[in-house]
Amino acid sequence: MEKIFRRSLEGRHSASHLPAVIDMLLQEPLVSLPMIAKRLGTAHNSATRFMAGLMKTSAIRVIAARAHFKAYEIT
Repeated sequence: MEKIFRRSLEGRHSASHLPAVIDMLLQEPLVSLPMIAKRLGTAHNSATRFMAGLMKTSAIRVIAARAHFKAYEIT
């Protein structure tokens, strides 16, 4: 699973927060957008973009979705 995530980093800017998001997913059974934004010190919109990019790999899925809250887990 980690290899799939690491492949998604190819071509990314070296200052990207995506490696930290991947580490969070590998350590936590459930990751939410507010949790990502708070831990990385980024905006909610940035956390949304990180997760949208990872969703394209089919390695994660949404397990809870509300208007202002989404939670993700590794598939």
